[in-house]
Amino acid sequence: PRCLSLVLTVKHGGQVASQALHVTAAAPGVFVSNGSPIPNASAARGQTVSLYMNGIGALSPAISTGGAPPSVTALTDLPKPLQTTIVSVGGLPARIDFIGEPWGLAGVTLINYQIPPSAPLGPQQVIVTTGGIASAPASVTVTN
Repeated sequence: PRCLSLVLTVKHGGQVASQALHVTAAAPGVFVSNGSPIPNASAARGQTVSLYMNGIGALSPAISTGGAPPSVTALTDLPKPLQTTIVSVGGLPARIDFIGEPWGLAGVTLINYQIPPSAPLGPQQVIVTTGGIASAPASVTVTN
């Protein structure tokens, strides 16, 4: 993944403080409750479920910082990530049925994805990767 490194220097009253910063085009983070993606802590193989996240990076069409798509925006016109985004469940790729910033939510991405039909049963890691950068894993319990 591409990472921009820079140094921030602050000078005040004759004192100088510097800090190295590393900036990436995305920093995906899945919203969790008790370690499971919100709103689905469990799902059956083949079931389509949702997760909410932030840090997906630039969107198209672009939206102003802190802005949210108006409720009159057609589903197909909601902002989507510019970078390739994948979801995996138990190490297997999950089909994404929808990805975008939903109406009325600023900085939040909704992903509707399918639990792979061959996903292992029991607690499995769900990881969202965008622009080559992976989220911390969340845990979904896969059932029959």
